[in-house]
Amino acid sequence: MEYDARYIANFILMKFDATSYLISNKKINKLIYICHGHFLAELHRSIIRNHVEAWEHGPVYRVVYDSFKKFEFRPIKDLAEYYDFRKGHQVIADPSCLSIGDQEFLYATCSKYIDFSANELEKLTHDPSGPWAEVFLGNRKSWSNRICTTEIGRYFSNRINSPRN
Repeated sequence: MEYDARYIANFILMKFDATSYLISNKKINKLIYICHGHFLAELHRSIIRNHVEAWEHGPVYRVVYDSFKKFEFRPIKDLAEYYDFRKGHQVIADPSCLSIGDQEFLYATCSKYIDFSANELEKLTHDPSGPWAEVFLGNRKSWSNRICTTEIGRYFSNRINSPRN
C-alpha cells in the first residue's frame, strides 16, 4: 500500500524524538526518501504515493516540506497535518494506518540512518550517480524536477546489492 508522505513523517517523528535526533525538515525529507528507496529495492514496491522532487539540498516531498517549513532548520515540534474535506478542518496524519509490517520495515530502516545529521544525509542523497543528480544537475533531459520512482528503486537496488555494502 502507498501512503501520503506525511504519514511516514509522523511515524518517524513518533518513534524518534525530533529534538534528541535533531530531526529538521531537511532531515525528515531525506529519511523518507531513503526509506522509500529501501522499500523499492528490498520489497519491490512503493510506500509513498507523493512525488519526490529534486531540490538544491536533495530530495523533497513537497507536502512534508510545507508541513514543517515553519521550523526552518530547527527540530520539528509538531506532527504533519492535512485538510480533511469530509471533516472540514485540519487533522493529524495518523500513522496508525500503516500496516504493522510497513511500520517494522520503516523503523528498521530509519534506525540505520537516524544518527546521521541532515547534512550527512544530504551528502548521501547527492551521489553524482544517483537519481537526485540525474534530475537536479541536468544529466537527464526533462523540464520537471520530479525524481522517477523507477530510478530510485534501481539506484537503491544497486547500492544495497553492491559487493562493497
